[in-house]
Amino acid sequence: MKINVEGVSEIVIEIKSMERAIDFWSNQLGFPMVEQWGYKEGQFDKSNENVWAAWLFLGGPTRLGLWLAKNFTEKELLEKRKPVSEW
Repeated sequence: MKINVEGVSEIVIEIKSMERAIDFWSNQLGFPMVEQWGYKEGQFDKSNENVWAAWLFLGGPTRLGLWLAKNFTEKELLEKRKPVSEW
């Protein structure tokens, strides 16, 4: 089976240090920052305090997501282990 692909829209990588990741991807490699947000009380927070996730523009339709690793609760891990079709 052949699948025709026109490009990549988003790539997300999980990181340990937002500061180091932004320094590398944006400051050293030059990819511009598109958006950043925090995560507070189970919700995304646009105040940019305690940045948890960031999007950088890679070119064309493609952007790179930098997300800090999340410490899941046991209940969240059980849900995460289910097949995607059951989410």
